Amino acid sequence: MSEQPSKMVTDRQKSSNIVQATRTQLDLVADAFVAGFPEAVRPEAKRAVALIVNQLVDGLASATASMVGADAANARELADDGGLLARRDALAAEVAGVIGRLRDVVRAYFSEDTLRLLAVPSVLPTDPVVLHRTGLAVLEQLRTFEAPQPQLPSMKFVHAEWRALLTQPVTDLGAAIEAVAVDRRENQLTLVEKNRAIEAYDAAFRATTHFLMGLFVAAGHDELASRVKPSSRRPGRTDEEERAPSPEPEPAAS
Repeated sequence: MSEQPSKMVTDRQKSSNIVQATRTQLDLVADAFVAGFPEAVRPEAKRAVALIVNQLVDGLASATASMVGADAANARELADDGGLLARRDALAAEVAGVIGRLRDVVRAYFSEDTLRLLAVPSVLPTDPVVLHRTGLAVLEQLRTFEAPQPQLPSMKFVHAEWRALLTQPVTDLGAAIEAVAVDRRENQLTLVEKNRAIEAYDAAFRATTHFLMGLFVAAGHDELASRVKPSSRRPGRTDEEERAPSPEPEPAAS
């Protein structure tokens, strides 16, 4: 499975880049903002504006990087799932195959009643966890199984051979099931971290865009204010970027 970034993160990242790009206009905006101040305080006021804007935008950039990193970590964990699940399912099929052959042999050599003595179900489960437990139960019964008289004298049932056929696949299946469970717990942990990073980003985005909007309007730069205006419908995104049409998908190659 490929590592795919989530759309909610990439959309936020695009809006963050738009907001951060307005810093290139900071000198011009600060001059316009302090133009009406007494001349003696203008230099200090301009430095104060620059300090606040840089602090906010740097914080937004840091929060964006943390969010993107957390999303990438979660995507890597999710990408592991395919191989683990494939191994688990392949081992489950192997265990089912051995138990299925054992069932057919016991039916042919003895009877349906003998199947119950070995804990072999007539219909094999498909759930890997249930199949693993079935395999363990069959192995346990094989250790103490006393074969009844077969239907033909030539039919020899060798317990050790069946235990040898089943033991390793059942052991491996148990390990594969545990590996999937561990991976899912790790997926959940990285998802929690990702959600926390998104919340932190949204807070930084909200603080930055609201301050910049007020500054740009006060400085007479309404176009810049419109550019950083936050969306009322989508947290962490600008109104302009959120309303922009999605790019048309590229046509499939013929």
